Amino acid sequence: MSSVRYILGRSGAGKSHYIYKQISENIQKKEAKQFLIVPEQFTLQAERDLIKKGNLRGILDVEVLSFTRLAHRVLSEVGGITKTHINDIGKSMVIRRLLTELEKELSIYQKVTRQKGFVTKLNKLITEIKQNNITPAKLKEEIEELEENKLLKMKLSDVATIYEAFNQYLENRYIDTEDHINLLIEKLHMTATFNDSIIWIDGFHSLTAQTYKIIEELMKKARQLNITFTLDPKPKEIDGDLFKLTNKTYNKVNKLAENMGITGEIIDVSCVNSANLNKKPYMNHIEGEFYRYPYKIYEENTDAIKLLAASNPYMEIEGIAAEIVSLVREKNYRWRDIAIVSGGIDSYNILIKSIFKEYSIPFFMDEKRSIIDHPIIELILSAIDIISNNYASHDVFRFLRTGFTDISKDLWEELGNYCLQYGIKGHKWLNDFRVTNSSEEYNLEELNISRKKIISPLVKLAEAVNKANNIGDITKELFLFLKEMEIEEKLNGWIELFKKQERYDYVNENTQIWNTVMEIFDQLTEILGDQKVSLKEYRGILDSGFTATEIGVIPSTVDQVLIGNIERSRSHDVKGLFLIGVNDGVLPATGEDEGILQLNERSILCEKGIALAYDRESQLYQEKLSIYAALSKPSEYLWVSYSLADNEGRALRPSVMVDRFKRLFPKIKVYSDITNTLEKQVNLISTPASTFKYLIEALRHYIDDNIMEDIWWDVYQWYFDNPLWDYKRKMMLQGLFHRNQIYYIPETKARRLYSTPMNTSISRLEGFSRCPFSHFVSYGLKPKERRTYEVTSPDMGKLFHDALEEFQNHIGSRGIDWKEITKEYSDKAIDEIIDKMAEKIQNGIFYSSQRYRYLLERLKRISRRALWVLTSHLKQGSFNSFGHEISFGQEGKLPPIVIQLTSGEEIHLEGRIDRVDFFEDETGAYAKIIDYKSSHKDISLTDVYYGLQLQLLVYMDAIISMGKYLKKDKIYPAGVFYFKIDDPLIKTTDRAVEVIEEEINKALKMKGFALNDVKVIKEIDNNIQGYSNIIPVSINKGDEVSKSSNTLTIQEFNLINQHIRATIREIADEIVKGNVKIEPIKKGDYTACKHCEFPSICQFDRLIEDNNYKVIKELKKEEIIKKIPVKMEEGDSDA
Repeated sequence: MSSVRYILGRSGAGKSHYIYKQISENIQKKEAKQFLIVPEQFTLQAERDLIKKGNLRGILDVEVLSFTRLAHRVLSEVGGITKTHINDIGKSMVIRRLLTELEKELSIYQKVTRQKGFVTKLNKLITEIKQNNITPAKLKEEIEELEENKLLKMKLSDVATIYEAFNQYLENRYIDTEDHINLLIEKLHMTATFNDSIIWIDGFHSLTAQTYKIIEELMKKARQLNITFTLDPKPKEIDGDLFKLTNKTYNKVNKLAENMGITGEIIDVSCVNSANLNKKPYMNHIEGEFYRYPYKIYEENTDAIKLLAASNPYMEIEGIAAEIVSLVREKNYRWRDIAIVSGGIDSYNILIKSIFKEYSIPFFMDEKRSIIDHPIIELILSAIDIISNNYASHDVFRFLRTGFTDISKDLWEELGNYCLQYGIKGHKWLNDFRVTNSSEEYNLEELNISRKKIISPLVKLAEAVNKANNIGDITKELFLFLKEMEIEEKLNGWIELFKKQERYDYVNENTQIWNTVMEIFDQLTEILGDQKVSLKEYRGILDSGFTATEIGVIPSTVDQVLIGNIERSRSHDVKGLFLIGVNDGVLPATGEDEGILQLNERSILCEKGIALAYDRESQLYQEKLSIYAALSKPSEYLWVSYSLADNEGRALRPSVMVDRFKRLFPKIKVYSDITNTLEKQVNLISTPASTFKYLIEALRHYIDDNIMEDIWWDVYQWYFDNPLWDYKRKMMLQGLFHRNQIYYIPETKARRLYSTPMNTSISRLEGFSRCPFSHFVSYGLKPKERRTYEVTSPDMGKLFHDALEEFQNHIGSRGIDWKEITKEYSDKAIDEIIDKMAEKIQNGIFYSSQRYRYLLERLKRISRRALWVLTSHLKQGSFNSFGHEISFGQEGKLPPIVIQLTSGEEIHLEGRIDRVDFFEDETGAYAKIIDYKSSHKDISLTDVYYGLQLQLLVYMDAIISMGKYLKKDKIYPAGVFYFKIDDPLIKTTDRAVEVIEEEINKALKMKGFALNDVKVIKEIDNNIQGYSNIIPVSINKGDEVSKSSNTLTIQEFNLINQHIRATIREIADEIVKGNVKIEPIKKGDYTACKHCEFPSICQFDRLIEDNNYKVIKELKKEEIIKKIPVKMEEGDSDA
C-alpha cells in the first residue's frame, strides 16, 4: 500500500517546481519508475517545464500522461478493448443520426435538433453525465422528483431519451472515451506498470467521479502518490471562499486515502521552496491580498502595475502592442517572457492578429481551431449541396471559391457575371452556355471549358452517390471524389507556399486537415456505415462531425508571446502579464452558460443528488481560482486593461476587479488613450509600420491648425530618409492634402470624351444639373453595371412603354379609332401584346419561375387598367391621339432641337415622346404631351428653373417648333402631363362598381400643367364640373380657372421655354469646358446622392473642406416667373 502526499501551496508558491525538482532527484538516485499526470491540454507544456526546470536531458525515465492517455497506456498493455473506439467526432455524428430517428419522441427539443451547435452541446452534456457515473436509469429516476420544475423535467426527459438511445447504439460495438475510462477503472488492477512506482498528479482544481476512482486504484499500486492542491496550508478566514473548490477536492481525495487506512502527509511548499523570492514585492502583494478581506494596502509607488482605460477594444490592443515592444526594447524582455490572458479572448483574436503583425510581435494563440470554415470542408459540403439542391448557382460558386478547382479568380468572376445575367441555375449548368449578346465581351468557348471542369467531377459524384446504398458507400464516393480532384496534393502545395511566406500557423493547420478529414470519414464509415439515409440526412450527420472537430496548434517557435483564455491556458513562468478585457460581465463572467442546462438548473440537480461537473457555485469558484492563478503568474510586471465602449460605440463598464486594484494600490496610475500627453505620443513611436498611422494622425492635427509636438518632425524625417518608405510617404502627403475635388478637367479632354456637336438626351442634361461629377462618370468614364437575371423597375417601365406603343400600332394598322375601343377589346389586345413581348425579354425570364409568372400577370393587370383609363381620358375629351413614341434627333422621325453654344458650336437635343394628342380649331392645333411613369411623378417648376426637370417642356418645345414636319401651321401648348401606370387599391366602404371605378380614375389623374384657358381645358375634359378627373385643374362657378389649378398661360409657357433653352446652353457650355465638380444638389430633405449609383467613385464627404451640396430653395410659381426675365437680362445662370 502506497504513501500519499499532499503538496499544498498558494498559487505561485512553487508546487510544480517542487515536483520537477523531486522527479529530477529521483532519476539521479535511480528511484522507482515515475509518472506525472496533468490535464490533457497541459501535457506538452508539462514536458517542456519538466525538462527545463528539472534540468533533464530528456524524459525517458518519467512518463507525462493525462487520464485519457493513462487509459490507452493501460488497456494497450492488459487488453480488453474488444470494441471500436469512438471519439467526440464519432459521438456527434451518432447523436445527429439518433436525433433524426427520435425527433417525434422528443418534447421540448423536437424543433431544435437541426439547429447549428445543438449536437455539440448535447454531446458535451452526455459526456459530463457519463463522467459522473450517472446512468440513464438513474437520470430517469431523478426526473420524477422534479414536478415543481416542469421545464427542467422536460429537458431532462429528452436528454434521458437520447442518452439511453446513445448507450444502446454503442452497446457491444463501440466504446467512447468515458467508457474507456470506466474500462480502465475495471482493468487497472491487472497491470503491474504502476506497482511500486512514484506518481505525481498536478494541475487539477476539481475531479470527476471517474478520476476519483482512478486515483483510488493508483493508491493501491503505487509506492508513493503525490497530488498538488492550490491551498493555503495554513488556511485563513480572510481568504474567504477562494480555495473552497480545491479544498473540497482535497477532502474527497483524503477521504479515499483514509478509507484505505492511509494517512496522508502534507508538504507545505512554502517551507521548502524559495520560488516567490524571485517575485517583486508588489506582485506577491497581489497574490496575497487580492481576494482577502480585510486586505492590506500597498503604500509604495510602482510603475510596473498599470491600468489602462481604452476608448475601445482596438485601442486597447494597440496600447498593449506598443507596451510589449517597449518592454522588449527597454527592459530586455524576451517575447516568451510575456503572456496575455482574458476571459473573452475570442473577441480579441482578429484584432490581435492584425495589430501584432503591424508591430512585428511573434505570438502563439493557444486555441483550438474549428475546421468548419476550412476550404476543404466547404468543398465537401458545397459538393453535397450542389447535388441535393439541383445545381443551385450559389452552391456552385461556394464550391468555386474554395480555390481547389484550378480556375483563376478572373475567370470565375466572369463566369459569375454571365450566370447572374443569364440566370444560369439548375439543369442549365449541365448544358453548354449558348446565349450572349453580340455587344457583350463573353468568351463562350472559354466559359464552357471552365463549366465542364467544374461540373464534370460533380456529375460523376452525383451519379455515384445516387447509386450508393448506405453511409459507407456515400463516404467512399466522396473520398474518390477528393482523390480525383487531387485535393491532398493541392493542400501540400498550399503548405509549401505558406512555408515560403513564413505563415507557420497555416502550415500547422493545413498539415493536419487532410488526416483529420480522413479520420472523420473512417469514424463515419465504422460506426454508421451500414445505415441507409438520404443525401440531406448524410449531409447533416457529416456536418455534425465537422462542427465537433477542432485542430490543436502547437507553437512554431519557443520565443513567442503566449495568448490564451484565462480558463484554458496555462503559461510557463512569465515576467510580464497582460490581463485584458477586464470589463463587467466578462471578467468575472456573468455566470450564464450557453449549454443545454443553465447554471441554476445544475444547482437544482446537485441538490437532488445528480452532481455534474459544475453548477453556479462551483463555476464561480473555478473562475475565481483561474483569475487568482493568472494574477500569480508574473514576477515583475502586470498590465490590466478594459474598454470604455465596444466596437459599435456602446458603453461598457469596468469590472469590479479594477476598483479592487485601485484600493490595493492607491498610488496606481490609470492611463487612457483619450488623453494626448507627450509621454503617450512618445510611446506610440514603435515599429515603422505601426508608427506610420500615428504620424499621419499628427500631421492631420497640424494641418487643421492644431499644435503638433516637435518629435513628430523627427519621425517624419526618418521616413523621409528611408527609401523603403518613400512611396508610402508620398501617398500620405497626397492624402493629407486631398480635397476630393477637381473642378474642371482640361477642355481638350472634355471635347474628346463628349465630342461636338453633342447629341444628347434631356435626361443627361438633368443629370448634370443634379451633379456634374455624376454626369462625368455616367457619360465620360462609362462604368459597366453588373447585369443580373432579374426584372428591375426600369425593365417594367420599358415593358409598359413598349406595350402601349405596340397597342397604338395595333389599332392604327387596323384603322380602329381609339375612342371607339371597348374595354373587352383593349384588355384582350394588351394581354396578347404583353405575352408576345415577355417571351423575348431576358431570354424568357417571366416564365423562369412562379414568382415571375405572377409578376407577369400583375403587369398585365396594371396595363389593362392603365390602357382603359387612358382610353377613357380620350373618350371624355375632344383631343385625338396623334402618336406614340415620337422620336426627335439624328435618327428620329423629327429632327433634333439645335441650340448654339457660346463657343459657336451646337448641341443637338434628342428624345422620345411617349404620347402626343392634338385638338384643332380655327385658331390652330393644341398639343397635349403625356409621359408614362411607373412611379409617382409631378412637375416642379423649381426643378424646371434649376435645370433638374426639363423633359416634358422640351418635348413641348420640340412639337411646337416642328409644326411643318407635323403638317400643322400653328401649334399651341395645351398641357404637359405625367400619367402613372398603376392599378391602385382604393379604400372605400361603398361596394358599388361605379363608385370604385370613379375613385380609381381620381387616383390615376394626370400630374403636370395645363394651359390656363377654360376652352382648352374643357376640350381635354368635356365632363369637367368643378374638379377634373383627368388633369389637376378645377373650374369655379364663374367659369374661370381656379387659383389652385396647375396652369400656365401661353406667355408663361413661352417664357419658361426661353429659360429652358438658355439653361441647356449653360449646361452644355459647362460640359464642354470640362466641369466635373462634385457638387450634388440639395433641396429640402432631397439630395442628388440619394439614388446615385456612384458613391464609391465620388466619395463625397461633407467633412472634407471642398465637399459641399449645392443648396436650392423651393420657389413659388410667381417668384420663378419674375426671376426668369431678370436672369435672362443679366445672363447669369446663378441669378
